[in-house]
Amino acid sequence: MMNIFSIFDPFPLNFMSIFISFFIFINSQFIKNNSLTLNFIVLFKMINKELKSSIMKSSMSIMLKAITLFVWVMMFNIMGLFPYIFTATSHLILTLSLSLTLMMMIWSFGWNMNTKLLMINLIPKSSPMPLAPFLSLIELIGILIRPLTLSIRLSANMISGHLILSIISISLEKLSKIMFLPLSILLMLEMGVALIQSYVFMSLIILYSYEIY
Repeated sequence: MMNIFSIFDPFPLNFMSIFISFFIFINSQFIKNNSLTLNFIVLFKMINKELKSSIMKSSMSIMLKAITLFVWVMMFNIMGLFPYIFTATSHLILTLSLSLTLMMMIWSFGWNMNTKLLMINLIPKSSPMPLAPFLSLIELIGILIRPLTLSIRLSANMISGHLILSIISISLEKLSKIMFLPLSILLMLEMGVALIQSYVFMSLIILYSYEIY
């Protein structure tokens, strides 16, 4: 695992891990019925089932975009658990750029396609008319800070998990090898956190988009 302060390193090769996922996907396209493709099919069915149970309006294009976003974030989260690979999603520059780009696309598309609904969502239901301008301003600020909250949530969870793993692994170097089992369990839990954070990031983006559409 890299140094816990490598997130502040301006060395550009830190983000070379971004391109690893592209090579994995490109190689998998030339092999039919491989384990990676089968796992993606199972993963797609699980996410499709979860989204249909929580969101009434669904289409194949939305499901494909959701699974792409989930797999993309998940790959970066899990790759950071390997030795000497920088976790790209722990850097606020990447997560803020990703969330801001997605939210800008949602806002621009919603403004062009459904401007009336977008303006209605700025005013809470059953709100008194004298307070409507103030409440709409608060709602607008809450919408504008969503990309920041999304990026901070993802980065903070990745940084905290990696810090715990780094500190414990350094301390266990001087202890007995029996402590390898608790560290392995902690690593599995960190992989679970990486999967959960990917799903939460994807779900919030989808839910924010349905507020406009």
